[in-house]
Amino acid sequence: MFKRTIAENMCACCANAATREPEGISVELIATCIERYQTFLDELLFAIRAVVVGKLTQVRAW
Repeated sequence: MFKRTIAENMCACCANAATREPEGISVELIATCIERYQTFLDELLFAIRAVVVGKLTQVRAW
């Protein structure tokens, strides 16, 4: 699930730009893709932390 999302976000960004820009992919586009990827990783890490904290809370309550 997550691998597909990463690939879709990164590849779609560059593929769309490559069709729009005759010079190819620019440094600015690559920077934008990296920022989107970083945002995705931040959200993923937040979700993982929430699951881990939830599991630890369940274990302590048990």
